[in-house]
Amino acid sequence: MKPKSTSECDDGMQEYIEDIIGTAALKAPIETALSEVDRLAGDGKVAGLRIVETDKVKLDAERKEVQACLKLTNEHQASAVSMTSAQETYTIATGRRDNGDNDMGVHSGLLSLYVAVTGVDSGGE
Repeated sequence: MKPKSTSECDDGMQEYIEDIIGTAALKAPIETALSEVDRLAGDGKVAGLRIVETDKVKLDAERKEVQACLKLTNEHQASAVSMTSAQETYTIATGRRDNGDNDMGVHSGLLSLYVAVTGVDSGGE
């Protein structure tokens, strides 16, 4: 007698002992329970996926808000760099430095130069 059967029709030593002990009768309920466990595990995975999807939707709105804020920050920094470049160009071109005396002629000149260089109207005038 072989240790274990190779097919359903053939009996091996394991099947013979299972018949004697009475565990062969438990094969069908065990297989049914295993299939139920597999089904429930699949349901749990689906439920977990739904939870993750709702979390993703909630976080997506925050992600878009942060992206918009970062975009505005980057645009602001780019404008500041352009303004600094325009000020340096104006200083080199005129040979004058802005001493912080708030000379409106110098500032309006800087603004017009900035608009000419960048093509962006700041709406100041």
